Amino acid sequence: MKPTTPTQRKALTLLIAVVVALSATAGFAGAATTTELTVSITDDDNTIEPGETTTVEIAVANADNGVGAAELGVELSDPGVGTITDVTIPNAPGSTDNNITGGGAAADIKYAFANNSDTGSVTIVEMTVQGASAGTTDIEITENSQTGFLAVFDENGAGYTLDTIGSATLTVNTPPDADAGPDQTVDEGETVTLDATASNDPDGDSLSYSWTQTGGPDVSLSDADTANPTFPAPEVTEDTALDFEVEVTDTVGATDNDSVSVTVQLAAPAAANFQVSNLSAPSSVTEGENITVSADVENTGGQTATKSVEFRLDTDGDDSIDDEGALASQGVELAPGESTTVTFDNIDTSGLSGTLTHGVFTVDDTETAQITINEPAAADFQVSNLQAPENATQGDAIDVSAEIDNAGEQTATKSVEFRIDANGDGFGDAGDVALSQNVELAGGESTTVEFTDVDTNPLAPGTYDHGVFTEDDNATAQITVEAPPEPPGDKETTVSLQPADQTTAVGVTATYEIVVDSADGGVGAAEISVAVDDPGVAAITGASAIDANASEQVDVAADGSSVDLDYAFADTAETGSVAVATVTVEGASAGTANLSLAPTETNDEVLVFDENGAPYDVTGTDGAAVEVQAVQFLVDDLEAPEKAPVGSDVTVTANVTNDGGQAATQTVEFRLDVEGDGFGDDDDVVLSQNVQLEPGESTTVEYTDIGTGGLAPGDYTHGVFTENDSATATLSVEEAEEGPPPVGNFTDAPTDPDDDGLYEDVNGDGQFNIVDVQALFANLDDETIENYPDAFDFNGDGTVDVVDVQKLFTEYSDQ
Repeated sequence: MKPTTPTQRKALTLLIAVVVALSATAGFAGAATTTELTVSITDDDNTIEPGETTTVEIAVANADNGVGAAELGVELSDPGVGTITDVTIPNAPGSTDNNITGGGAAADIKYAFANNSDTGSVTIVEMTVQGASAGTTDIEITENSQTGFLAVFDENGAGYTLDTIGSATLTVNTPPDADAGPDQTVDEGETVTLDATASNDPDGDSLSYSWTQTGGPDVSLSDADTANPTFPAPEVTEDTALDFEVEVTDTVGATDNDSVSVTVQLAAPAAANFQVSNLSAPSSVTEGENITVSADVENTGGQTATKSVEFRLDTDGDDSIDDEGALASQGVELAPGESTTVTFDNIDTSGLSGTLTHGVFTVDDTETAQITINEPAAADFQVSNLQAPENATQGDAIDVSAEIDNAGEQTATKSVEFRIDANGDGFGDAGDVALSQNVELAGGESTTVEFTDVDTNPLAPGTYDHGVFTEDDNATAQITVEAPPEPPGDKETTVSLQPADQTTAVGVTATYEIVVDSADGGVGAAEISVAVDDPGVAAITGASAIDANASEQVDVAADGSSVDLDYAFADTAETGSVAVATVTVEGASAGTANLSLAPTETNDEVLVFDENGAPYDVTGTDGAAVEVQAVQFLVDDLEAPEKAPVGSDVTVTANVTNDGGQAATQTVEFRLDVEGDGFGDDDDVVLSQNVQLEPGESTTVEYTDIGTGGLAPGDYTHGVFTENDSATATLSVEEAEEGPPPVGNFTDAPTDPDDDGLYEDVNGDGQFNIVDVQALFANLDDETIENYPDAFDFNGDGTVDVVDVQKLFTEYSDQ
C-alpha cells in the first residue's frame, strides 16, 4: 500500500468528518465560517499547585453547523512545570486517535463523527494538566505532529477558516507559609519587634508582608508592610495581651496568614544574670593550631537580656581572666531561665606558648581552665620520587624532578639543589651544585620541583652520581653520558614495515607502511618488493607510493604472495624516519603470516634514492606480522509466512550476529530452492545485501516484496544464508482463492454484492453500508487489502489508498 500523502490525509479527515452529517443530509456542505480557536483554563486565576490538576478547554469560538472533526496538536512550552495526563473529546465522537507524547509535554489529537451544538462556542477538546513544579508554561495549539495538519471541520465536513489560534498560560505555584513568630512577653515601655522572617515560600518566591492588630489596646505599628515592624509596649494596669496577624503574599499573589500574641507585663522582673558552666576546650595543642572552645550560658534572672559572652586568655600570668581583653565575643540573648551553648571556633594559637589560663567570661560569671601550647616541630624538607633519564648523549639538555615534602610543622623556605658529582669524589664540593631554587612549604605541604634544560656539555662521557638535595634529605641516581655519534659518512639506512604487528579478520584489510628509517635528503625513488609467507592466511592486494604525485609501477602476484613497487619523483620529509609507501593485505583464513621486505624481481638488493637521485646504502630490513582472526556471521530468528497464495508477495526477516572478534562485512543472501535439489545452485539466490557488523553486534536483515507469481503450488524450502551459517523454513504456495479472505479482525470474507469484481461488502456481513466504508479506511494497511489490491481498487488507478475510501463512500451515498 502506498503511504498516505498530506493531501490524501486531509481528504480522509474531511471524509470522516462528514460521514455522520451526510447520513442524514444529501450532498456536501460549502465552506464553513471564519472563527478562532480559544484555550482556557478552568481555574479562575490560571494557577494550580504542584500535584494539582486542572482542565484546559480548547473551543471553537463561533461555530456554524457544529464541529464534526478536528486534527491538531497541543504543546506545553515548559513540561518541567506541568504535564498533560489525559485528553478527552466531548460530544461522543465516533472515531478518535489521540496520543500524549514526550512524557506529557505534548498531545496529538484527531477525531471525527462528533455531534455537538450547531452554533456559538463549542468545546472540542478537554485536557487534564497536572502541576509538576513551580513556574509558568504556555499551552499552545500546534499542528498534529503525526499528520502535519491543524484543521477543524463542521458536521458536514466543511473546514473552518481559523483567523486566530489562541493560547493560555498556566502558573504552578505553592502558596507561602506564614509564620508570625513566637508569642512574646515584654515589659511596659519596651520596644517590641514582631518577627515574620521565619515565613517562607516553598517555590523560593520573594514575600511581602502586611501586619494588622486584631486584639488588645491599640498600638502604632511602624513599617507594617515589613517582616519586622515595631511598637512601644503600652502602659497597662495588669498583664495584657496584644494580638497581631500577618498576611504573607508571594509574587504570584498567593497568601497565607498567621497570628502572634504579645503579653505586656505589669511589673519588671529581676535583672538578667548570665551564669557560665560546662566549659569545653582542649588541654594541649601545637602552636599555630586553631582551637574551639564552648560553654553553657544560662539566664538565671527574671528578665530577657542580650549580653556579651567572651573568650579570654590570661596574658599577664595572674591566673585570672577578669582583667583581660576578649579574644572573641558574641552577643547572646536569653529569656529568663533560658540557656544556650556558646561556641568560639577557629581561635588562633599563633605566638602563644606554655601553660595558660583561659575561659568564658560574662559580666555575671566566669569559668576557666588551662591549656598547654607546645612549640611546633621544625620544618623538615624530605626528598622523594626522583625522576631523571638514565642515559644522555653529551650535549643533550636533560630534565630532572623530585617531590619535596615538609614533614615538620613549621612553615619555612629552604634551598633545593640539583647536584652532579662531576669529579667522582662525592657531593661535598660546592662545584657539584648545578642548579638551585628556593621553596616555601607549610607544615605537611608538598610540591614537585623541576630542574629543566640541564646542560651535559661539560661532562665527559661516563657514569655520574646526581640527585636533588635539601639540608634535611636527598634522593640520588646515576646517569650515563655517552659520546656523541661520529658524523656520518656514506648515507646508510634501514627499511622496515610498520607497524610490526597487526590483527585483522577474514575478508578485512590491514595496511602497512614501508618506512625508510633514517633519511638524509628525503626519499625520491625506490624499488622494493614485499612478500607474505602464507597467502592462504593473508594475501597482498595492493601497494602505492604515499606521495600521490609520484610516478609508480605496482605488480601484485596473482596469488597475493608478493608485490613489486617501483616509484620515482616523490617529495618526502628531508630527514628522520620517512614513510614512503603503503601495502595492503586482506585476511583469507584464520592464522598468522609474516611479511618481509626484499629486492624486486629485477634487482639484487633493495634500492632507495634521495630526492637528488643519490643512493642509500640499505644495511638491513625489518618485516612485520599479521594475525587473521575468523569472523562468523550467525543467523537466527528467521521470520517468514508458512503459506501464501500464488501471485502474492511475502516478506522474510532474520537476525544476523557477528560472533567473531573483528569488524567485518559479509554478503547475506535470501535463497529459495525452486527446483527442490538443495541450495547449491547460484539460481537459488533471490536477494542479497552486504552487512557490516562490529564484534558482537547484531542486526535484522529484511527481504521484502518476494513474489510468488512464478511458483507452482507446492512446498518450497527457503532461508537466509551467510558464509558461515543459515536458517531455513518451508513456504507452502497455494492456489489463489476465488476471493479475498477476511479483512482485519472481521470473521467473514468480503463479498461482491453487484458481481462487478469489486468487494464493496468489506466486513463480510452481506450488506453494503457505511460500516464497510469505515472498515476499508481502518484496514488500508491490512495484509488482505495489500495481497488483493484488484478487489478493493474502487477508483481503478491500480492502487488501494484513501482515494478508494472516498470512491466507496460516494457509491454508498448514491444508493
